[in-house]
Amino acid sequence: MTVNLKLIEQLSSKYRAINSPDNMLKVKNLLSDTLDDEWVLSSKKAIKQDCGSYKYAFRMKWDRYLPNHTYLNSPENRNFKEFIQQVFSQFLCRTDITESQNIFNLSPCIMIFIGWLYLNEKELKPNKDYLKNISNFYLTKFFYAFARHGHLGVLNIPQRIMNQLQNELEIKIYKTDNLYFLGEKQIVEIVNYLHKLDLYTTNAFGCEIIDLNKFRSHFALATTETYGSKFKAFIRQFEPEMLNKYPGLLVKSRRTSEYPSHKTPLISEVIAKPISYRHAKKQLDLIVGLFAQYPSFPTQINPPSFYDKEELEKVINTYCHPGGHTMCPPSEVVTFYLNRSIKILLDHADDILKFYIESTSHFINQCWIGTSFSSKRNNYIKNNIPTSLAAIFGKSINVSGYCLNTAKSNDFENFRINPTLSDLMYVLFGACFVAITSLLPYRINELGELLNKCLYKKKGTGFYIRKSFLKTGISGEKISSDRPIHYISAKAIMCFKHFRRFSMDVCSSNKNSKYLLFGLDLNSTELKASAKGDSFAKQCIRKFADFIEVPLDDFGRRWYLNIHELRKFFIINFFWCFKHGHLDTLRWAVGHSNWNHLDQYLKENIDEDTYQTIQKQFLSMQLFSYVEEGRSEVDGISELYNDLCEQFNVDELSIIHKQKIQEQIDMGLFDDYEMKVYSISDSTEQFNFAIRMEKRDDRKAD
Repeated sequence: MTVNLKLIEQLSSKYRAINSPDNMLKVKNLLSDTLDDEWVLSSKKAIKQDCGSYKYAFRMKWDRYLPNHTYLNSPENRNFKEFIQQVFSQFLCRTDITESQNIFNLSPCIMIFIGWLYLNEKELKPNKDYLKNISNFYLTKFFYAFARHGHLGVLNIPQRIMNQLQNELEIKIYKTDNLYFLGEKQIVEIVNYLHKLDLYTTNAFGCEIIDLNKFRSHFALATTETYGSKFKAFIRQFEPEMLNKYPGLLVKSRRTSEYPSHKTPLISEVIAKPISYRHAKKQLDLIVGLFAQYPSFPTQINPPSFYDKEELEKVINTYCHPGGHTMCPPSEVVTFYLNRSIKILLDHADDILKFYIESTSHFINQCWIGTSFSSKRNNYIKNNIPTSLAAIFGKSINVSGYCLNTAKSNDFENFRINPTLSDLMYVLFGACFVAITSLLPYRINELGELLNKCLYKKKGTGFYIRKSFLKTGISGEKISSDRPIHYISAKAIMCFKHFRRFSMDVCSSNKNSKYLLFGLDLNSTELKASAKGDSFAKQCIRKFADFIEVPLDDFGRRWYLNIHELRKFFIINFFWCFKHGHLDTLRWAVGHSNWNHLDQYLKENIDEDTYQTIQKQFLSMQLFSYVEEGRSEVDGISELYNDLCEQFNVDELSIIHKQKIQEQIDMGLFDDYEMKVYSISDSTEQFNFAIRMEKRDDRKAD
């Protein structure tokens, strides 16, 4: 056979041209080049600084440290790095993943996949054959390990650590499944050895913990390999002081709150619990999405038909945890928070904010800004503190300073009795976040995007807020809407507005100042302002919770609320009060577009028997409304009415005593029926609910 070398060269040149970076689709929100070692992704608040770099942008690093002790951007790996960046870029573009947050959230998935390739480089040869050597057999092993232990299992991290210790200490290592439960004698040997290597440090609570930077360096681990609760559970074996102080709890080695959070899991639960189906499915979708780029990279990727996706889905369906949901906080906990937040907003908010502004203005005029003037600032506060701030929640306090520094005190009793003025500001803002989000069901992103001009008052009615709702628009567009709000929520918003206005007066930077959550950084070494977000809200609510001393649970944990938990509390309580009668009002309030979203929230937090009881209570109300007034909000109620008339042998139920009707209902009449809720929409994209009672199919057959 004659080989046409010229034709082959032409085809090769054409292929190289098609697959050159210049011809690849570029990710929409990518501010850097596709092949850069760091991807910079735009955000709504991203700012380009004078030096050319971006602030408030999402960053995705490609200089990952690999299991073979090289970096992904090392010369020997650079071809693969550029290849996988292009494949990932095409995947994002062709699947319409454009939101920077969503791309950033995929970063761990792609890095786990890359790390796995280099962990198995002898068989998979990523630098030579790219993705060609990956078979369904290897992927099945990948997802089996991922389902049980996440990236810890996929990258074989505990075994790699123990293998190194075995070589250095010459000790016997148990089988892989027991690496979370090493024998006491073995743990003592390892702890002593880690001490000799100086791999420990002391945390803020006086406990000796593993110094992760030194630990990673000694055992050649990437930073991301040491993330996650599974890794913490493995390492906790070598932190005996933490185990003694918090028996059974996987408490974070470093925390800024007084007690462990209600989200702190038991160590045994973390070890035994598989990875959630949602996380595994996200990883699977990414890998399948990369293989789908085969037409652009036919010499480096196998065709998608080469893989059995159903077999991989069977693995994650079988071994993964179905997933949980955000817990709805107990009503007594939220009530405790809300009562205290209302009290501080009504009794102390104006005085705290006014005194902070007056004090800061005085310090600026006297040129007392800077750590060297702390004594002058503290003396001024001591001599000028308003008498109204001498007691809060019935407890005597002594405001002890201004705290223009980055030091963090972990003496929480002192924090409650001798708070600094900055401490009181954190407590105030924590109360503001609680007051807003327990009465307004906002998402944290929606809260962060509130504009300064969001609040207004209608004459003769009250306060309204203008906001954008996420997840409600078409093709990612946000829908703006006005909502009536409670006076307490309006009061909290006015506190943020007042703080923002003062911050703009004393700070030269006005970037992102259009947002409501914008102001001075309370513990900075200089007066500077910035936009606030999720981390600021969490910090303030934690400070507020410790200040008001939210009661502990049986494991010694404190419920540090977050925004989504407060949103869920609103939904559950609204439903308890109004049941199915005002579902459309609830949907409108929370910004959902259909019944399924709400139904999922409710069923996750209300057990099935209770949920059915609520349905029956609602249907009873609708039946009596039909009996007395001839109308009901539920379609199909007439069939139930006719059944009851037949049972009582009457033409109309109005002549039957209400108690007798209720007794008949309680005997199980509703068991023959099911209530169905339908989401309907009109041409203006306004959604409503229709509720209908229907005879169950099995009953019809009878």
